[in-house]
Amino acid sequence: MDYSTSGVAFSVLKNDARFPDFPDKTVVLDNTLEAFRDADKYGGRMRTYITVPKSGNYRFWVRGDDITELWLNTNGTEAEGLALIAYANRWTSGFDTTDSQESAFIELVAGESYYMEAFVMEGGGGDGLAVGWDCPDCGIPREVIPASFTRQKVGGEAIAKMFNIFDDERVTYATASERCVAQGGHGQCDYDVIEAPYLKTGFHWTNNTCDTFIKVTSDEATPGWIALVHDASSDVIQHVDETSINFFPVIWDDEYPNVDNMCSGTASGCEVIEEGCYCPVTVSESVVYDSMPASVEHIFSTLFIGAIDPSSFGSLYQSEEDSTTGIIVHKKVGEMGAVFDEHTIFEVVEVRTGRTFFLWNIVNTVNTGSGHSFRNAPHFMSMIPSETDTRDAQYETGKSNHLCG
Repeated sequence: MDYSTSGVAFSVLKNDARFPDFPDKTVVLDNTLEAFRDADKYGGRMRTYITVPKSGNYRFWVRGDDITELWLNTNGTEAEGLALIAYANRWTSGFDTTDSQESAFIELVAGESYYMEAFVMEGGGGDGLAVGWDCPDCGIPREVIPASFTRQKVGGEAIAKMFNIFDDERVTYATASERCVAQGGHGQCDYDVIEAPYLKTGFHWTNNTCDTFIKVTSDEATPGWIALVHDASSDVIQHVDETSINFFPVIWDDEYPNVDNMCSGTASGCEVIEEGCYCPVTVSESVVYDSMPASVEHIFSTLFIGAIDPSSFGSLYQSEEDSTTGIIVHKKVGEMGAVFDEHTIFEVVEVRTGRTFFLWNIVNTVNTGSGHSFRNAPHFMSMIPSETDTRDAQYETGKSNHLCG
């Protein structure tokens, strides 16, 4: 931001009516966090999200001409959490001119995003601004921070990149995070704009917090049916917001929270609402069998998640048949050998129909704060209105027939 005074105090920049929303010039740094303008009498702000490639203790440095400041939110991506970590009250051509240019060690986590701002005030002569880092315990020498580990804001908007393999690909949050880190240290972010054709943006993971709740209806026609609610730090679609009336049946393990039992009491975290009960939920997954099951009937009464034929995995699985029950167990070969774990697949034949079933050795359960729980059945229908289509309905029907036919 240009100014006419000869002073180089940061108050000149930060008290300017144009700051921060109306800069005279905006530049995206493609290579490193270093910029030169070759001009006099201006103030500049560099802002970005950084994502460290490895977890460890990092130090940061700032240099510039004439005076500089470096601010970092060590706990997240909000500007409100910024703290001054390094500065120089004179021009500096290197990172070691003054002790104040160097920050203390700061512990950061790989894949997480942190918001950073750096400032420079230029009076006359040479100019510039640069931010560096190192991490001795994770093998990163001191360097000007590469732009590949940043995601910069342009015109007040956070620009995000996509790393999908094909259009409309859906992945878990963990997979999305791994890909972002592998592509130069990028992390999940709360973005404004996606760097992609608008027809291919759709819905994507961010690092926004999101707690999951359910509404449990006490309606006589649909007792115990639930609707999903996402309590997020940003807007969510109507199908999963607090007004959702998208109720569907689930298989409760026992009694469910209802208005007759006051939603199992306020200590449970549940509360009474107009539709019935509103409860926080968590999802857990556990292994069912650690040895060969006693019978086919027992498997059908405890395992409900279908698997593909393990022969598709080639030599990854070791198979064994119980000559008494006819049950075939396929155990994945790992570091501990072939053991009963969450990767185990049981192959059983349903006597009535003669159909062969492949079932995972896991049970996935949704637990409410009230101590009640229900089975988390496979679900393929999208909750996003624009993504609901015949294809998803066919997948849903096909899976239901396979599991219940």
